[in-house]
Amino acid sequence: MPNDPNFPNVGTWDYLNKVSKFDKDFNLEWSFFINANDSINGESAAIREVKRTNDSNYIAISGSLVNLSVETYDSTTNQYIGRIPASVFTKFDEGGNIIWQREHTLFNKVFDEPYYCSNFLWDIIPTADNGFLGVGQYCFHAYAIKLNCLGFLEDPIASAQFSSENNYLVNFTNTSAMAGSYTWYFGDGDSLHTDEYTTHVSHTYPDYGNYTVTLIAHGCGDIADTIHYQVIAQQNKNGDNIIEGDNGVFTIFPNPSNSGSFINIYLHQDISIENPVIKIYNLQGQLVQEVAISKKQGTYHILNNLSAGSYTAVLSHEEKLICKKLVVL
Repeated sequence: MPNDPNFPNVGTWDYLNKVSKFDKDFNLEWSFFINANDSINGESAAIREVKRTNDSNYIAISGSLVNLSVETYDSTTNQYIGRIPASVFTKFDEGGNIIWQREHTLFNKVFDEPYYCSNFLWDIIPTADNGFLGVGQYCFHAYAIKLNCLGFLEDPIASAQFSSENNYLVNFTNTSAMAGSYTWYFGDGDSLHTDEYTTHVSHTYPDYGNYTVTLIAHGCGDIADTIHYQVIAQQNKNGDNIIEGDNGVFTIFPNPSNSGSFINIYLHQDISIENPVIKIYNLQGQLVQEVAISKKQGTYHILNNLSAGSYTAVLSHEEKLICKKLVVL
């Protein structure tokens, strides 16, 4: 242990790793368990070392021991199915608050150890890139491990899933890996920054349409992984409020039409909504034009200033969204 009267002390209590800090009079300031709630695989554990990090925090290293005689062994793959001993890296600050904790099993094989297999780290040093280099023992085999500044072996990988709900709500599930934080850009001008522990994010869009979502998974320094994907915001997730094609409400002609010419919108019948507006979206789900019309039956002429491409014209009518495809040449 370093020559520091206020340096955290470590110990083991009931097979749980405990870190405590005392003042110069040995009064307890704070204490926490690293392996509480069976957070690592194993039935016995011990902290081997606590050291200062380059950013003036602390890192503790610990390991575990597993009784292999009670685990399921697959002789064809020489692997145990069940608990595998893990090494644990825990970074915490001066106040005893855990910044992150990583478990590394390293292998899924137990080599020639017949009864017990341990995974204990013996030493760790901070590296010049703010990462960590550790050495340890796995089933009587020595190993070295290099981690980055977040305690991961690799750079971040961005990944996400989504589901469209009612009233333009979209739920996102962050399935990314090895990142310390995330930035979401929802495609409508809104964004959100989350930590690594926030798995579920919800966002309500202002209107119907396709939106391009960007998710950035942040690693160490400027290292990041970015993905882009499209989501659809809709009023009713079952889709029965979205009507496409010729439904007798309005028609656009000519279609296709030429950019710079006039487009005609024919309203087949009187509609009941006040101040009706036909909204035109591009393929990225961006609103590019709004056309105000009367609620009376008739033909409305608008100048086509759209660039060449495919668009969707949307009219809200009787709690439904009437959608028409528009092609501009």
